Amino acid sequence: MLRWGITTVLVLWCSAAAHAQPLSEAEAIAIAAVVDEAETQNAPGIAVGIVRGGDVVFEQYRGLADLSHNVAIGPETRFNLASLAKQFTAAMVLDLSQAGLIDLDADIRTYLPDVLPEIDQPITVRHLIEHRSGLRDVYDLWSLSGFNWYERALTNEDAIRLLAQQRDLNFAPGSAHLYSNSNYIVLAELVAAIAQEPFADHAASFFDRYGMSATRWRPSYGTVVPHQAEAYYRFDDWFRSPDLANLHGDGFLWTTLADQLQYEALVQDGSGTLLMAAQARPDVGDYGYGLEHDVHGDVPRISHVGSTGAYNAVVIRYPEQAVSVVVMGNNATLGVVPMAYRIADLLVAEDVGRAPAYPSGPESIGPRLANGDVVGRYEQEGGSIIAITERDGRLFRELAGRDPVELLHEDGNLFAYASNTDLKIQLEGERFRIFLPSKPVATFVRLAPVPDDDARLASIEGAYANDETGAVLRIERTSGTDYRVTDMRGVGDAQMIADDDIFWNGTRLRFQRDDDGEVTRLLYTSGRLANVEFLRITDAGLASD
Repeated sequence: MLRWGITTVLVLWCSAAAHAQPLSEAEAIAIAAVVDEAETQNAPGIAVGIVRGGDVVFEQYRGLADLSHNVAIGPETRFNLASLAKQFTAAMVLDLSQAGLIDLDADIRTYLPDVLPEIDQPITVRHLIEHRSGLRDVYDLWSLSGFNWYERALTNEDAIRLLAQQRDLNFAPGSAHLYSNSNYIVLAELVAAIAQEPFADHAASFFDRYGMSATRWRPSYGTVVPHQAEAYYRFDDWFRSPDLANLHGDGFLWTTLADQLQYEALVQDGSGTLLMAAQARPDVGDYGYGLEHDVHGDVPRISHVGSTGAYNAVVIRYPEQAVSVVVMGNNATLGVVPMAYRIADLLVAEDVGRAPAYPSGPESIGPRLANGDVVGRYEQEGGSIIAITERDGRLFRELAGRDPVELLHEDGNLFAYASNTDLKIQLEGERFRIFLPSKPVATFVRLAPVPDDDARLASIEGAYANDETGAVLRIERTSGTDYRVTDMRGVGDAQMIADDDIFWNGTRLRFQRDDDGEVTRLLYTSGRLANVEFLRITDAGLASD
């Protein structure tokens, strides 16, 4: 993958921005066709904009901002930017760093001594920016506690209080990457502490510096947002998305399309070292200053998507082409993200090319193994679990929530997916690898077999509690390797996928035993939470000895 530093980004933007280029007739027609596919008549809608060479070359509004009062979306409409807000929080941290007030490689406790009191490992400001801190995501923690974050008027204070109760991290700081909104909530607290003023006030001054007077965080829940777009889900009828939570730093930033296009134009014009520095790719990983970095074909790309309730937003930047696409919406049924990528692809197609970015198959092919030697469950590190099954002598890929796909034999131990013959899978016994030219090679490793000892299968039954969140899990075996799990939100069916390891509704529960073989605790992994400890409890609610 290509990497570039601050100076390179500056050169790329400035050289391209010097050649502002309006949309050609063919581009305008193709982009209009993509936008026209969105069903926005008498419905919530979208705002779509394109900046090229420092100029706004496309700006369009569709649908309604408020169904109750039949208010159309327009230039003054303010959307919830969701996680696209992270780029601005990171830029404010970087701004204070350039002023010599923050050392990005200092422990966050240097500036916020009372934050994360139960965590001993050093967590740097840079770890937070790049999602390498290991901090658990507060929204997933609240869900584990038994309620939905969007049903309460939560604030940063609530988030910091919850994080203060955590005694462990998802992983050792700096050792891995896992997106967590908690990082940017803590960064907002850092900005407020260094600036010695409320974060929303400091952010307002920051946005005013760049002519973005319509971009603001709400000081508190209930503050009126002028020209606010309400957000909606569609069930039998339209349902308004709740708008109670009001956290700062990670999302919940209100803005207009015009302000966002103004910012994109400034980035493309190379307006100041701060905005350019904020576009730089990190030395480690692909997540920089609130932005994701990758390459499309061999063309550098910077992007981020955001989703809060029924609000959705996306920004895509191509520095070499000086092209930016911004789409925001208040309609959960509209595909805002794929729309933005389709539009961006229309503008850079000639530069991207069609050469495969990744291997389309293995370098060598081994002998075909017997079906019985490859049947089983396999796991991708930090990813999904796939089962290889056999039916009437044919092999299938099975993935939770998806229909089984037959694997068609091609040569030796190489097979192709019947649903997409470009998708190859090499079955090697203890592992398999998946190849697709547009994706990195994915490796899955075989899980240990499920035991057939009835007593061992039954021994994980019981209740388990996590005192950091107040959550309780109850495990009941229903038959064989099937279980019923009850948590603070309801009941779900689970299945043992390896010894002392069950999978339930996208959640992994790993049980641990003492020297006598007694189950004493489980480790809960789901979404943006990893290895959250639950201790086994007695009927009286006390931890087992």
